[in-house]
Amino acid sequence: MKRFLIYFLLVFAANVAFSQPKVIAHRGFWDTENSAQNSITSLYKASEAGCYGSEFDVQMTADSILILFHDSDLNGKRITKTTYDSLRNYRLKNGEIIPTLEQFLIQARNYPTIKLICDIKTNNDISSDEIVKLVSATVKLIDKYNLQTRTEYIAFNYEVCKEVRKVKPESVVYYLGGNFTPQRLKEDMISGLDYHYNVFKEIPNYIEDAHKLGLKVNVWTVNDSLLMKQLVVAGVDFITTDNPLLLREIMGSK
Repeated sequence: MKRFLIYFLLVFAANVAFSQPKVIAHRGFWDTENSAQNSITSLYKASEAGCYGSEFDVQMTADSILILFHDSDLNGKRITKTTYDSLRNYRLKNGEIIPTLEQFLIQARNYPTIKLICDIKTNNDISSDEIVKLVSATVKLIDKYNLQTRTEYIAFNYEVCKEVRKVKPESVVYYLGGNFTPQRLKEDMISGLDYHYNVFKEIPNYIEDAHKLGLKVNVWTVNDSLLMKQLVVAGVDFITTDNPLLLREIMGSK
């Protein structure tokens, strides 16, 4: 923490006229009336709030249907081992039925100004063949609805990131894991770092190192106002938050 504060002060002293990061709503803008995580409403709310992007989580059921949900288990059932018919009537906290990726993408066409930040989720025991299948199905569906240029991919699984880059070389892909240097990401043609803020507290020079290599920097999940201010001044490119309105207020709604 001390190292990050020192870095923050040095950056502030050297560059008062800093650029503003873009706002990404974590799992959509869900912490607001009538919304829920990974819901279609959360996408609409994020767009209404003027966010750059709305992040959402994609998983594949046992019968190869892509759905939006964060946790590995839903109602005590492992999603990857359960058929879609067994999950399709599950209601989110706002009453919406859990959306498939296809349903979500169809609605996304109604909000053309917002980027779709697609987090491809995997379990620790996923095989290489399953990664290929998951990535291929996700990319094909996004292509089907002509949303390629609006979609950016993120993943904790590094093999997922590399597979997206392989099948869609022109895509924007960020790694979430936090355990690789900017140089390693550059070598593998990953677009940038999308790391938890604690990584940057421990290694604040990652921000400058990434930018020197032409990589972008995103930070998740930032809900503290002081940390938001520090990251804005530190010059990160994106901030992912559960509270996009607070972040926009801190940045003067720019």
